Amino acid sequence: MPMLPARPANSTISHLSFEQTLARLRQAIVRRQLKVFAMIDFAADAWSADMELRPTTMIMFGNPAIGTRLLQDDQTTALDLPLKMLVYQTSRGEVRITYIDPVVIAERHGLGVEARRAAALMRHLLTDVAAEAATK
Repeated sequence: MPMLPARPANSTISHLSFEQTLARLRQAIVRRQLKVFAMIDFAADAWSADMELRPTTMIMFGNPAIGTRLLQDDQTTALDLPLKMLVYQTSRGEVRITYIDPVVIAERHGLGVEARRAAALMRHLLTDVAAEAATK
């Protein structure tokens, strides 16, 4: 299996509040007719365990018609799918949108040419969604 880059995630700084960024991210995903599978509010989960965590929410989403292409090539890709984007507030107050590059996922699983093309489409999608959610 090929070596992974030290930081296989891409990160975009948002110019909006955490709440605005999260709402805009979800809207950008839904507007593209992608399926939202789950949203996990890690800060709320921390609160329920009597712990504190800065705002941190993950959205899991995808398009089964595209994601299945990766799974058909190697079903272990399901360990990295559906796509996930993490919105969180740093200790400096920055709001970030972070996600693992789908091309890195394809490389990690040694996928073939067609699946890598699908991963490249996913990469462009995530870049566009993050940019839309992070700007005024």
